[in-house]
Amino acid sequence: MKIMIWLLIAGGCYAATNLKVESMMDISYPIVIISTDYTAPPKDVMS
Repeated sequence: MKIMIWLLIAGGCYAATNLKVESMMDISYPIVIISTDYTAPPKDVMS
């Protein structure tokens, strides 16, 4: 019984390390950066 468990673990590790990169999803998250410059003093911007 213990040998079967070790064989399953070893087979799973072998299969996981030999996966092709194409089999795994390429996830990329879009990045949006917004920056503004205020040329007015803070009192004018708040009103």
